[in-house]
Amino acid sequence: MSILFSLSISADLKSLHLVREFLKDSCDKFHAEADVISDLELAVDEAVTNIIIHGYENNPGDIEVVIQQNSRALKIDIFDRAKSLKYSDIENADLDALPFDPDQDGGYGVFLIRKLTDELEYRTLDDGRNKMSLIKYVLN
Repeated sequence: MSILFSLSISADLKSLHLVREFLKDSCDKFHAEADVISDLELAVDEAVTNIIIHGYENNPGDIEVVIQQNSRALKIDIFDRAKSLKYSDIENADLDALPFDPDQDGGYGVFLIRKLTDELEYRTLDDGRNKMSLIKYVLN
């Protein structure tokens, strides 16, 4: 990965607009296509929202979003020190196997992120931070 942009925000839902603006501005600088930007905006918005609500449980904290690009892909790394989220089923999750319940409040975020990105990785680093990496290929 080469070119790099970074943003740090407070873990507050009111900060989501800053992440969306940062992502759009960064992707524009990378000359990403509108559909790629749209997919990544929605995926990152969902990921950061999950961190705020489920990781930090609406308590104070910090989130860092780092965007990189190489000739083939855009990579977004999201770092936090929240409670680790339960992404153990990410690798085997199958959205098509889930019954959609329009009355269910939430629960589809991880599946949405997977559908909008080409790769998703989540792990806890040695320094205690959580790292979620989202990759979207821009060239095949």
